[in-house]
Amino acid sequence: WERIDGVGVSPPGVYHHSAVVFQGSMYVFGGSTATAVYEYRFGTQTWSTTIARGYTPRPRFGHAATVWHEWMFIFGGFDPTSDDQ
Repeated sequence: WERIDGVGVSPPGVYHHSAVVFQGSMYVFGGSTATAVYEYRFGTQTWSTTIARGYTPRPRFGHAATVWHEWMFIFGGFDPTSDDQ
C-alpha cells in the first residue's frame, strides 16, 4: 500500500459509499456526507467532481454499485431524508 495525495476536489471523509473503477478512473458516489459524484484519475492523480448523465439517485449510503458498459448502477441503500429505502 502507498498513500497517494491527489490534488483537486476530493470527496469529504465518508463511510458507506461506493466506488467503481472504469477506464483509468475511480468514481465515488454517496456515503455519509457526500452529495456529488467524484472522479479520481489514476494517471494524473487528480480529483474532480463529475456530472452524471441519466437518472441520478438522491444522496444515499449503504448501497452497492457496479459498472456495465459506460453506466454506473446503484443498488439499494438508504436516503435519510425520505422514507425511500
